[in-house]
Amino acid sequence: MNNISKLRGAAERGLVPHDNQDAIFLHLSDGWALGHGQRQWVLMRAKKRREGRYWNPVAFIATEKRILRRVLAEKGAVISSGAERVIDALPDTFKEWLAELDKCEAS
Repeated sequence: MNNISKLRGAAERGLVPHDNQDAIFLHLSDGWALGHGQRQWVLMRAKKRREGRYWNPVAFIATEKRILRRVLAEKGAVISSGAERVIDALPDTFKEWLAELDKCEAS
């Protein structure tokens, strides 16, 4: 079983406003989520508006998981223990993660 298959059971999908093209694949905690685009992971923070909850990107990480961890700490992201385990299971780079995601979606 690859890491992406493990993520599918652990990751919770969230609602993203129609104008946000980054797909959320992991809720880190209430108010924090990790998404992705074609080129990077995207750290998002929830904002409440009259119409509901919207996810605003606060950081973009296109390189390594260690950089992702540093950015999470710098931004003060709250991470649940379950989300921490999912992050531990991520490949070391975004490119490796995206390749696993593509393989998983192709099968």
